[in-house]
Amino acid sequence: MAQPLTLPSTFPDHASFDEKVRRLYDDMDIHRGRALDMESFVAAFRRMRVAFGPGVVQDLFERGDANSDRVISLSEFQRFGELFPTIVDCMYFRAKDYWTLEQQRREVDGIAQQLDTLVAALGAAQAETGKGEDLLSSSDHRLQTELQALGEVQSQELAAKDDLQQAHAETERGRATLREMLADMNRCTDREKQRGLERAEAARGVEHTQRKVHQQELAMSAAEERLRELQRLVEEQEREVEAQHHALQVQNDALKNAERASRDAADLEAEAREDSEHAGARAADAERNVAALQEAEWSHAQALRSIADDVARRMAARDTEQRTLVSHRESLRHKKHLETQAAEAVEGAKRSMALTEQHYVETESRRRTADAEEQPLLEQEVRLREKRECLETKERKLRTDFQHFTGRGRASPPRVEAIPQSAQRVTYSSYAPQEGRFM
Repeated sequence: MAQPLTLPSTFPDHASFDEKVRRLYDDMDIHRGRALDMESFVAAFRRMRVAFGPGVVQDLFERGDANSDRVISLSEFQRFGELFPTIVDCMYFRAKDYWTLEQQRREVDGIAQQLDTLVAALGAAQAETGKGEDLLSSSDHRLQTELQALGEVQSQELAAKDDLQQAHAETERGRATLREMLADMNRCTDREKQRGLERAEAARGVEHTQRKVHQQELAMSAAEERLRELQRLVEEQEREVEAQHHALQVQNDALKNAERASRDAADLEAEAREDSEHAGARAADAERNVAALQEAEWSHAQALRSIADDVARRMAARDTEQRTLVSHRESLRHKKHLETQAAEAVEGAKRSMALTEQHYVETESRRRTADAEEQPLLEQEVRLREKRECLETKERKLRTDFQHFTGRGRASPPRVEAIPQSAQRVTYSSYAPQEGRFM
């Protein structure tokens, strides 16, 4: 609630009449020149809502201006208070009411300004809360995106690991196949060497058999020659020829067998050479396959490292977004707390303003009621003062005429008659601001 404002003057309820006159005079002196001019006098009557016409107010000013210098001094205003005590008393309390209402009005204005400030602060807090919610939603969306991307990258990493394991297994199988093919090629080479040795051995057997056949042919020629020469030993020679012929057939058969063995050995050697060549080709293919598998394995390893780096980056981005999300949540919680405080302050200011406005309306209503009740008394006092002055004027005229006609000396000072009961000063000792001015 706004602090009470300092008023130009104070108006205690139980002040003496002289103090009331002095305080009212200070309040009416808007120029602070210790003299009331017509402008200040009329402004005071208008401000205190004394419903006198312009002529009445001007007449009252002239009554207060005893020396006719167009201003009313404090002493002249004190005399004016003696002439019109009800008006002065009424204006004193109306000035008090005016400044009370002015204080309440200023409090209302101050609360209204404070309320505007609080509403602006509430709007700013709501805007900040909205921005915080947008930031939180955006951060949460980015976090979900990062989590989804991280999941995809982790799936790619698992697939790459599976591919790398498969490629490594393929490489190991290729290496095993290469080792088997190299062993097979070595066995083929060994067989080829063995077949070569066997072919050489068969060739040597063919040569040995051929030498034997040649020797047998020579022996048969010698036997034939001996047969021709030695007819005597025909039977023996024929038997020997037959034996040599049989031996020749055996040697021919052996030669044929040796030649067939040599051809078989040559075929086996050619087959072994062909097997060895095929084994070498398969080994070369296996080596190329192993190299390709190793290249694929290296490529998968590179892809896995790249995916692992991407996973690390995604995880770092996820951690950053999570920290940002937590920060935004804390900021949003703080902004909502500030918004709640601002809303509570706005509601409190509205309640305070409504209460102050209610007091203002009640005070204004009481003031108007009091004004309506006081106005007849004020008018009555003016009329009674006019009647009194008129009677005093007539009395002075009668005394003057009496002295003139009787020829007596100076008369005694005129006796001041008592003011009628209806025109006596209205006191405010029983004034109660909450219940009305008059009791």
